[in-house]
Amino acid sequence: MGVGAGGVADPARVAEAGAGVEALRRALGGLPPPQRAVWLLAEVDGLSYAEIAEVVGASEQAVRGRLSRARTRLAEVMRPWR
Repeated sequence: MGVGAGGVADPARVAEAGAGVEALRRALGGLPPPQRAVWLLAEVDGLSYAEIAEVVGASEQAVRGRLSRARTRLAEVMRPWR
């Protein structure tokens, strides 16, 4: 990411990527804890709905709903970074 010709990092691209990561961190912090938990378990840890349901003590249907709402909210907040 942000590496140009000769393997040298482009400072503008590196700064932009860092700002995007910070924006995602803030967006995740703005999610309700149940949505944040299922998003992290799905997207970072790669767990299935059944596995997430077991971890958080909810039904798979509840996990699907929370994850859907989390993804929708994050997509809205992160739209400028696309």
